[in-house]
Amino acid sequence: AGSLQKKKKRLSSVSAYCTVALEKYPNSPMTAKQILEVIQKEGLKETSGTSPLACLNAMLHTNTRVGDGTFFKIPGKSGLYALKVSLNFVYRKYIVLLIHFMNVSIDRKVNRLDPLERK
Repeated sequence: AGSLQKKKKRLSSVSAYCTVALEKYPNSPMTAKQILEVIQKEGLKETSGTSPLACLNAMLHTNTRVGDGTFFKIPGKSGLYALKVSLNFVYRKYIVLLIHFMNVSIDRKVNRLDPLERK
C-alpha cells in the first residue's frame, strides 16, 4: 500500500509541474517533449530517472482519459496537450471571431442596401 501512495503522490507532482509549464504558455498546446523542456528550462523539477519523458507522456495520456482530468488532448493533433481551463480561452476567441464575422456580414449587407435606399 505504501508504494501505491508513493506512486500516486509522484504522479500528482508530475501533474502539478506539467500544469505550471502549460500555464506559462496558456495559448500554446504542447507535446509531452515540449512540456518536459519547459519544466527543465525553468528549473521547475529536477528530471532524474531513466525516462522522464515516458513518465510524463504516460501521465498525460492517463489524465486525459478520465472525466475530471486536468489536461485534454487536442483533437486531430498527434500528442498535443493543453489545460482544460484553456478551453475558456478557445471558446472566448471563437465567440469574438463569430461576432466579428457576423458584423462584417451585416456591414456588407447594409452597404449593399444603402444605394437602393438612396434612390
